[in-house]
Amino acid sequence: MYLKSCGSDTDYSADSSLMYLDIVYSSGNSTKELATRWTTIAANTNGVNIQSRRFPQSMVLPDGKTMILSGGWNTDKSGLVSQTIAYSADNNSWSVYPSYTESPLGVRQIYYASSVYIPEYGVGFYGGIETNINRNWTYRGQNMSQYEYPKDITARAIGYTSLTFFDIRKNVDPWFVFPTQNDLPTVFSGFQTSIFDNLSNRIFFFGGAYRNSTFYPLLYYSFGTSITFNVESGTWGSQILGGIIPSGRAEHTTTLLSSTNRDVLLYGGLDFSNNNKPVLDYLFTLNLDSYEWKQQNIQNPNALDLIRAQHSAVPVYNNTLFIVFGRGASGVSVSSMVILNVTDPSNISYLSTYVDPNGVENSNIYEEEKSSDSLGLSEGVTAGIAVGTIIAKDELEEIRRRNERIEAPVMEVNWEVIDQNYEKFATNATKNSPYSSRLSDSPTAMAPNKPEFFTGPLLVPEGLEHQRPDAIEDNVKSFPTVLQKPDGVL
Repeated sequence: MYLKSCGSDTDYSADSSLMYLDIVYSSGNSTKELATRWTTIAANTNGVNIQSRRFPQSMVLPDGKTMILSGGWNTDKSGLVSQTIAYSADNNSWSVYPSYTESPLGVRQIYYASSVYIPEYGVGFYGGIETNINRNWTYRGQNMSQYEYPKDITARAIGYTSLTFFDIRKNVDPWFVFPTQNDLPTVFSGFQTSIFDNLSNRIFFFGGAYRNSTFYPLLYYSFGTSITFNVESGTWGSQILGGIIPSGRAEHTTTLLSSTNRDVLLYGGLDFSNNNKPVLDYLFTLNLDSYEWKQQNIQNPNALDLIRAQHSAVPVYNNTLFIVFGRGASGVSVSSMVILNVTDPSNISYLSTYVDPNGVENSNIYEEEKSSDSLGLSEGVTAGIAVGTIIAKDELEEIRRRNERIEAPVMEVNWEVIDQNYEKFATNATKNSPYSSRLSDSPTAMAPNKPEFFTGPLLVPEGLEHQRPDAIEDNVKSFPTVLQKPDGVL
């Protein structure tokens, strides 16, 4: 899913276009070819104001068809009319939900917060930056002006001060604060990423930066430690991490690769201390059993193409990761993509061409039809019919009608064979897709451990009412056969 765009370091224009890339049709294409195959979707807005925004919290739900956008930064500083919206691929339409509000002080518009999906609760947000600030809002009697940005007094370095959930299943009041939060960190975080490990019941937060009342500018978090939150005990803590420690960064991505390998892949990021240029140590994996970072060195003829930040990471099946858009080595936005083979997390490799399993099957059908004497078709016509069988049987009827209108040369087509091939393909193509979720809720296997807890004053919000939503249904549908264009920068 691609919703915002940015032309350069100084061009902060944005758009609200919605596009997708069909990786089944594009199977066998190079990364350069894939970058040209995005298709714009004319979605039904249902009257929802889908204003342009940058750096919102975004999450695709486990059904693989619903994408949530919440908050974000808008250039005109007028505030977002519809802060929390959702796109449904099922009916190609948008819906609107209540904005994030801290009663009784009103609406707050937040961006650059971390987001993570947790079964039974929904999407959890933490940290971030508030834009178009609500000057009525205060936090435990602190001087709010000291957290404002000198160059933009409409922004404040305080986002979600505790773990806050949005549950799309609740129509009336979908927002709630997690009921128990012991040992809440005493600083305000932003630019972090997060994943959920459901074996240890912990959220892991990676990288980013923080502010307190004394220091400016932002200070990087070390990747030698991960802030954690235990959903079972309601306790904030930390996990010491070893190995080759990545440099401090923001606007990176972390992806839980699979339930069996139990590895997190860290990609890219910005170095605020180097004129906001992307970091050079762009690829690491973290094993959630050993808690050891490993730097990955992958071979690619164009190494500079791998360096980027403000990108999106989209897992496909259990063995492929798409790194989509972002800013390149020079700091300028790029439209290319990187495709990684992540089958073996200890040995990540670069793919110059993407071959989809369904696409391979389609190619086999094409080869069978091409070699069939009964068809008698030229290579070009056969390829057109093969593509038609991928789309729908109605397309075959249209090709049949077109062929009947062609006067010369006369070609005999055995449509029974083609129909049989279509039915064989359709049976396989409609099986449950093996796409793995891009969300951090995959089953994992992790050895018990004892986190080190934060010390210091507690910052637990007071006077808040909490409600635990119902559990999410287990019969989750499979992902569609298209890659939704994610939020990114172009």
